Amino acid sequence: MSAVCCCKTVHKMITIQVNQAVNDIRRLSRNLTPRELRAASSRAINHSLQKSQTQAKRELTKVFNISAGHFAAGIKVQRSTGSKLEGSLDGSRASFPIHIFSPKFETSKSVIQNTKPKRVPGSKKGYKSVQKVTERKKPKSNPNKGVTFEIFKGEQRTLPFAFMIPGKYPVFARGTYNSSGGNQFIKRTKREVPYPKSDTPIAKLITVSPYTAVVNDKILPPLADKTGIDYQQRIVHEIAFIVSKR
Repeated sequence: MSAVCCCKTVHKMITIQVNQAVNDIRRLSRNLTPRELRAASSRAINHSLQKSQTQAKRELTKVFNISAGHFAAGIKVQRSTGSKLEGSLDGSRASFPIHIFSPKFETSKSVIQNTKPKRVPGSKKGYKSVQKVTERKKPKSNPNKGVTFEIFKGEQRTLPFAFMIPGKYPVFARGTYNSSGGNQFIKRTKREVPYPKSDTPIAKLITVSPYTAVVNDKILPPLADKTGIDYQQRIVHEIAFIVSKR
């Protein structure tokens, strides 16, 4: 069986197309009608992408310090139909906020930390973290500067210009994001509004999106390869199933 699918690492992350491979598949199914062949192909695409979606979420939790549930809404399967033999695994570009990655902010008098979000049964948001504020018994003369967090498992990082506020979950920084997109943060080093008015602009910091999380050398190439293999195996199964029912 020659190439029966094409897995493309494009904006849609993974795409399976079979229009150009119908002749190859037909050699395995000479007795099938065109309609049966398209139905088998479409079912094989959808089955393979569903497995790819599950595998993607599993692999992401090995790399990133959040649960698979956070990726559920951001990684979707665009299903194939008998009239359109193409399906894809799509990733949302909506960025995750840094505050879900267990951030900690120290001052001379207190420590503010958000716990890792946990599933809340019946909650519309699904996951919730708890903010803990610990007051120091004795002021610390040299607390760590900025906010420490862990996006990648086992890799703690610190943003020295970021800060947190008791009672508010986001991680903040003085500055703004580039209006042209790309999550480029422009840090502000000087006060723009005279004291005592609020020192704005202040932004809630964000990080990777489901799309950018998948599209990296550790996750996407092996995932795309496995999806292609799964499809080739599944199309044989679907054809055999149709033939067996005759």
